[in-house]
Amino acid sequence: ALETHFEDRVTILGENAGMSLMIRLRSKLEDEDITRRARASGVGLVSARLYYLDEERPGNMGEFVLGYAGLSERRIREGARRLAKILK
Repeated sequence: ALETHFEDRVTILGENAGMSLMIRLRSKLEDEDITRRARASGVGLVSARLYYLDEERPGNMGEFVLGYAGLSERRIREGARRLAKILK
């Protein structure tokens, strides 16, 4: 679903990580803007910035953790569509 809506603007970093997925999004927006827009559109994602020990990383790393436990395929596809729409 992510590759369908983002094409080469997304890199999946950890697809076998249990109930979540780590991705890198190529966007001109800061991570905080992306998470705020996602939350407003009903998509839950967390900046991976919280998980790095190095605080010197730039504000727009573009790496995020997406949880998908308990979501149907339809809801996952809809979430990817919504996320792509807010980042255009």
